Amino acid sequence: MAGLFIAVLVNVQPYCLKQSIKLKNNLSDLYSILRVSEMQYFIEGLVCFKETCKRTLGEIPYDEQLCAGMALFSGKIVDMPNGEGKTLSGAVAAFLKYIANRNVHMVTANEYLAKRDAEWMGPLYHSLGITVALLQDKKYFASNNDSDEFQLVDCSNTKAYNCDVIYGSANDYIFNYLRDNLEIDIEQMVDTNFNSVIIDEIDSILIDEARTPCVISKDSQSDKERFILANQIMSEILEEINDYFINYKDKTIEINQCGISKLEKILNVSNIYDPRLLKDNKLRGFIPAMENAIKAYKLYHEDIDYFIQNENVVIIDELTGRPRYNSKFGGGLHQALELKHELPLSTETVEIAKITFQKYFQKYKALSGMSGTAAYDEAEYDQLYGKDVVCIPSRFNKLRIDKNDLIYRTKEELYESAVDLIQRINRTGQPILIGTLSLAAAEQLANRLRSVSIRYELLHAKHHMMESEILENAGKIGAVTIAAKMAGRGTDIKIESAVERSGGLFVLGIERQESRRIDSQLKGRTARHGKPGVTQFALSLEDEFLLIFGGEVIGRMMEKLGMEDGEAIENRLISKAINNAQNKVERHNFLIRKNLYEYDNILDKHRNEIYGLRKTILIQEDAFDSLNTIITNIINRKLIFFNRKLSKKNFEDLLRDISYLVGQEIVNSFVSRKQLLKKEVFVWTINVLIGLIEKKKKEIGSGEFSNLFRFITLQTIDNCWSKHLLAIDTLKSKMSMNIYRKMDFIDWYNIESSKLYDSLIEAIEAESLAILLRVKLVEQGQLQELS
Repeated sequence: MAGLFIAVLVNVQPYCLKQSIKLKNNLSDLYSILRVSEMQYFIEGLVCFKETCKRTLGEIPYDEQLCAGMALFSGKIVDMPNGEGKTLSGAVAAFLKYIANRNVHMVTANEYLAKRDAEWMGPLYHSLGITVALLQDKKYFASNNDSDEFQLVDCSNTKAYNCDVIYGSANDYIFNYLRDNLEIDIEQMVDTNFNSVIIDEIDSILIDEARTPCVISKDSQSDKERFILANQIMSEILEEINDYFINYKDKTIEINQCGISKLEKILNVSNIYDPRLLKDNKLRGFIPAMENAIKAYKLYHEDIDYFIQNENVVIIDELTGRPRYNSKFGGGLHQALELKHELPLSTETVEIAKITFQKYFQKYKALSGMSGTAAYDEAEYDQLYGKDVVCIPSRFNKLRIDKNDLIYRTKEELYESAVDLIQRINRTGQPILIGTLSLAAAEQLANRLRSVSIRYELLHAKHHMMESEILENAGKIGAVTIAAKMAGRGTDIKIESAVERSGGLFVLGIERQESRRIDSQLKGRTARHGKPGVTQFALSLEDEFLLIFGGEVIGRMMEKLGMEDGEAIENRLISKAINNAQNKVERHNFLIRKNLYEYDNILDKHRNEIYGLRKTILIQEDAFDSLNTIITNIINRKLIFFNRKLSKKNFEDLLRDISYLVGQEIVNSFVSRKQLLKKEVFVWTINVLIGLIEKKKKEIGSGEFSNLFRFITLQTIDNCWSKHLLAIDTLKSKMSMNIYRKMDFIDWYNIESSKLYDSLIEAIEAESLAILLRVKLVEQGQLQELS
């Protein structure tokens, strides 16, 4: 009865209610996805929400939007057809969380959508007494409570994060979190609380982006000679197959023994892995530099993976097609690309903070999300996140016509036929949106259209600032718009009534994406809100993903069909083979994400402990207790080895280690007085160190001493953590080379990473104490002389 009672109050017919939601376990009653304890929040709340929405936005939420909002509130992942109003559904869930005393982080795929949604839904929230914030690349805005009209004004990060509903891109949330954990001032940190999050386009963020971690880097002091030398050798000496192997699926390089021998001969060294070569600037880290040089020439292509702007290499986001101006390829790859294009060589960077999308969003107590294609990855959501997918049927009748793929032998035939098709459609006045996989493909098609005098708009990474303006006109009569991956998500192309009569927007995909889900996103740009539309894909047997995952099989099938040059084929068997190829890619990518998830579980434990240590040091008032613990830990570790085997050499090693901390003169003075016993060494060393600390504390002053300890320890933690991230990456690279040979590699990785973590803690304690003991007070006059 409770489900029926809610249905009546929110004007949802009982039959519609049962038909409007389909659960994984085939449950049809909305009541089954709501906890009884939450029922009190819905009844009056949704009635109030609907009326306020009508008065402020001029919209009344559909039954399907209300059902989707309730499912989001209950922690489900919602699959809702494109163009059915996911933004308003998210607002329903945010409102329910507000009246349940839970603030919520609304996550979008990019900053443009975050700003759009915050400004669009802002008046609704404002009328309901809900505070709103917007995150925009280190800038923060919050609703002005003193104004009758909704407006976003500049504010501090603390005020923004204290609002009831916060809008921001996934990158904004994650990088704010990473920057927070690099702060040296507790006042600058934000209490994100990780209460509740709703992710729009959740498959883009938790699945597509899951393979690439978010990283904060800093310039390193490494030498550049090895990059220059590797580039020279790459362009003159090494040959594929004979000297190295390329894994095109994973974009990895492995130099074989023949290649290693050739390199050793060229470099005039007997063993390229000899540790003594670490002193040589050109040869230290040379093999990774050599592998990156090969990647730069063989695997990474201009206007596909990156473009050149103002003598800089700018990364093109693999999924969105947008430029990533503040990012660099890691590990020396960026420098290899600069040398490839004879650009000024930038400084190599090292990672100082890193986290994956998966691990960040799992920190939230309540996670839910929505997408138009979530059902494709239902099994992955269940396995990795323990989440059910709820499918909301379309409110409108589907009027979209999905035509069969057009398949050609070569890319040249594909582009020629695509231009002919675009010309025929353009003559009718029907607008056409053409989706390509890369900036290079978009420009190639644009050049061909220009040669036949067809006017077009071009949208890709170099023109990304004009995205909203270009797409606003893409649904007009006669419009031709070419978009390189940038019109796939969060885009509502409005069509004119004359266009609706002519069949709606025609979406043409040039080549298929690796994932069927991403192809579906492109299709979803047309036939929205019950309007008509047409979609079709054109591809060739030379498409990269077909060559890797199924080109031979499809090629043999087409030969049997006796195709002639320039002839397209529409065949269900061929289309099925293409779908099978996409399935292979999806399975392959799922394994990558699953492995990354398992490995990052281990690193996440390290990260949580280190960030917890940082926060403890930041908030403590007196450093002396922490110093006592550090001193005891250091001496205990040193005595463990000494106690295992009592020998003269071990004893001398122990004294040398202790002298590094307390000074050689103090050690000599103690040794000369009497014969040392194990217990005496321990007690004596601790007493000496505490005495030195007390002396330093009196010299500097108690408050300043705590500040000094805090600053030194935080800097040491960050430096050691950066080295730990590099060591973990090296461990992962060993894993990737043996992944198919060792079934217990996760266990091995767990053991080895734990050893690295123990070394990390030892290094943090030893280095921070040693630096603290060596700090000297300098008068202002002396400081000026030194400077």
